[in-house]
Amino acid sequence: MKIAVKAEEEYEIGGKAVQLCDEDFEINAVLKEKETGKKWLLLRLPNSDVERKVSCAPQAVVKALISLGVSVRQKELTRYLQEEIFRQKRYLQIVEIDVGDADYDSYYEDFIRFVWEHEHEMQDENNLTKIVYHKEGNKATVTLDAKILRRDFFKKIGVSDEYEQTEILRYWRERGWLLNQNSRKDALTVMAGYKTSRGRRLTKSYKIVVPMENGYVEGEKPVLQVASQQV
Repeated sequence: MKIAVKAEEEYEIGGKAVQLCDEDFEINAVLKEKETGKKWLLLRLPNSDVERKVSCAPQAVVKALISLGVSVRQKELTRYLQEEIFRQKRYLQIVEIDVGDADYDSYYEDFIRFVWEHEHEMQDENNLTKIVYHKEGNKATVTLDAKILRRDFFKKIGVSDEYEQTEILRYWRERGWLLNQNSRKDALTVMAGYKTSRGRRLTKSYKIVVPMENGYVEGEKPVLQVASQQV
C-alpha cells in the first residue's frame, strides 16, 4: 500500500480538477524510531529514485517536495494530502528504525559521545558522576545524577520535552543499556552514592552502560567506542 500522486493526472479539489505537481511522488511507508517512538513518512520520487524522511504533517511533505525541486500547487496539494494521509496512513507499511541502523544517528550514540567528551569531569565524584571501567566485557558503567542527565545531556542534544526524554530512557532500559535496581524493575533511576569533598551524597541517578573500544587495560586510558551495536 502506498499514497501515489502522478504529475500528469488531475485530482478533484474543491469541485475542480487540478494537476498537483510536475513530478510523480509516493509516500511508501511510515518510519517508526524504536528509541523515541517518533513516526515519519517515507517520501519517494520514483523517477529520480530520491527518498526523504519527513514528518507526518501534509505541510511537511509539501515543503520537502519544494526543497527537492518539485513544482507544486501548495494549497491544493496540502488539502489533498490532509485527506489521503488521514485515510491511508493506517494501511501504510511500518518500518522500524533501530539504534545501529544505517543513516540513523541515535541518542544512545550521542550519549556515548557526550561521555567521551566529558570523561575527565565524570571521573570526579564532586560532579555527582562516576565511571566504572570493567576489566571484562569491553564496557564501562556511567552513573550520573538524574538532574545532570536531563539538564546537561538532553539539553545539549535538543531534547527538551520530558516525555520524549523518558521514552528514550525506557528504550535504553529495554535494550539493557540503562540499569536499575532488581527490587524496582519498572524504575528508570537508582539511588547512588558519591564521595564528594563535602562528604558522601546519595542522589537519584541514572546508571548507563557504554562500550569501550579495546576493553580495560590497567594503567592505560580506556577508549570509549561510538558503536552501539556492540553493547
